[in-house]
Amino acid sequence: MPSAPYTPPLPGSRNSTRSPLVRGDGIWAEPVRKAKALVAKLTIEEKVNLTTGNGWEIGQCVGNTPAIASIDYPGLCLQDSPLGVRLADLVTGFPAGINAAATWDRQLIRDRGKAMGYQHRTKGSNVQLGPMMNMGRNAQGGRNWEGFGADPYLTGESAYETILGVQSMGVQSCAKHYIGNEQEHNRTAESSNIDDKTVRSSQDIIHIYRLEVSLIDTWRQIHEVYAAPFLRSVQAGVASAMCSYNLSKGSSKGRPIRALTLFLFRSVNGTYACDNDYTMNVILKGQFGFQGYIMSDWQATMSTLGAESGLDMTMPGDVALGSGGSYFGQNLTDYVNNGTIAEARLDDMATRILAAWFMTGQDDNYPATNFDTWDVNGPNDLHVQAQTNFTDSSAYEVAVASHILLKNTNGALPLVTKSKLAPKKMVLIGSDAGPPQGGPNEFSDRGGYTATLAMGWGSGSTNFSRLVSPLEGLQPYAKRDKTNLEWTFDDWNLQNAGDLVQYKDVAIVFLSSDSGEGYITVDGNEGDRNNLTAWNNGDNLVQVVAGNNSNTMVVVHSVGPLILDSWIEHPNITAVIWAGLAGEASGKRFPFLFPPDGMLKCFCAG
Repeated sequence: MPSAPYTPPLPGSRNSTRSPLVRGDGIWAEPVRKAKALVAKLTIEEKVNLTTGNGWEIGQCVGNTPAIASIDYPGLCLQDSPLGVRLADLVTGFPAGINAAATWDRQLIRDRGKAMGYQHRTKGSNVQLGPMMNMGRNAQGGRNWEGFGADPYLTGESAYETILGVQSMGVQSCAKHYIGNEQEHNRTAESSNIDDKTVRSSQDIIHIYRLEVSLIDTWRQIHEVYAAPFLRSVQAGVASAMCSYNLSKGSSKGRPIRALTLFLFRSVNGTYACDNDYTMNVILKGQFGFQGYIMSDWQATMSTLGAESGLDMTMPGDVALGSGGSYFGQNLTDYVNNGTIAEARLDDMATRILAAWFMTGQDDNYPATNFDTWDVNGPNDLHVQAQTNFTDSSAYEVAVASHILLKNTNGALPLVTKSKLAPKKMVLIGSDAGPPQGGPNEFSDRGGYTATLAMGWGSGSTNFSRLVSPLEGLQPYAKRDKTNLEWTFDDWNLQNAGDLVQYKDVAIVFLSSDSGEGYITVDGNEGDRNNLTAWNNGDNLVQVVAGNNSNTMVVVHSVGPLILDSWIEHPNITAVIWAGLAGEASGKRFPFLFPPDGMLKCFCAG
């Protein structure tokens, strides 16, 4: 893998269906040569098999492609998520992408990628479906936490380091979701198209279902904001990319894209992202020089002719989950045989897929899939241990370094230094301070929570092998320093909270706000958050505690921004820590409370 960026070459030859042919230069030269040699031996049907997923739940992974015996190709296991190995045991629940970016530390981000890559490889997953790099344009967007934030530079650099780390382990990364997939609400029912005339007017915000969604409308925005992290991914040598569910509107004739729609599947005027010639062929494969393959998001393939527009692989293979039919498969075979799609285009699709396999060294003793997404206790799951000291350490270091100190009045933190004694009496307030009532994996795909929040929900999650809550993490320090530690996890009994915090040296309130993918609804939030306030009565809880304790501190576990205006300037609130989604080590050590050397080391906002 490259250790430094390379400049993508200028667009080269194009086949008869407009999709640029893979060039086979730079780090791709030898992989493409090997891939072409194998493709030359394949029948049309075998080449189509390379491009077509087996179908939903056919295979041990969330996405599976068939083996091709004639070339000794084992097929691919494609597995979520951007923060680990989804739906597997004996793996690590890493801090979310938003936390990795919050470290502003290239080495930590790359090490996190390396650790995730190690675990995917150990489990026999060929493709990690990440990193996710949508831009969080909608602050309430359900999956923002999977990515690296709203800054295109930070997102691009974080993606770059993550990909280098993952692929150094021989695992293929998948840059997603290409492009403009910025919210979950009604993603399978709505589209919103803004024409050039509207864009030029002063009306730059549209209101849809109570969500304010900034328009993605111009050539400059596409290239400088939304596509920029994908360019950086190409420069890292990313093996694959995933086109998204949403509609996008553009031209392949050298003109700017006039609008990129923000909702999905039902169109008044627009082109599905996995049918979009301009974004896939012109920008990604042409201007950016991407030499890997483009797969669809699950069920995001909308036509067989998507192949002409640049789509190389359909996932999970069937038109609808479990339907048995496919836009590729026999349909693609028929289109090639009758000349609707040129065989040269099919050859390029197959070449790109095999080249990524060669480029990551997966032709050389790569582990077979040894877990079962659908039945973790079934005969196909061998329960291979994927956790090591390195993977644990990586998760821990990112969790610690990603905490952000938003407020620290008169040196309230750290609580203990060489010259400051530990508090004699401390109290923790709020359900987010405690361990889950039903264990760390109480809710499927983390779709709900009763205690501390360490990751959002949906396909971007993993199972926890363990989860350290703030209470569990702080107990050893209380024991060491002979501190009297009390707590309540009741968010709604404000009278009790107000009474409990009186006469304490410090009161720490734990707040949370959750979101995730739209196929799960939690407390009325259909993926996207309904608002930007704390969940579980959090704001009222903070104000009551602050009204009864002059050294109140607040720790926030959240998927994204919260409105803190109602209490952050309260004179009794001496410190605020933004902890984000810190993964399984979330409560293991709060660096601002008890730093090992008594020195306050943090990213301090303000």
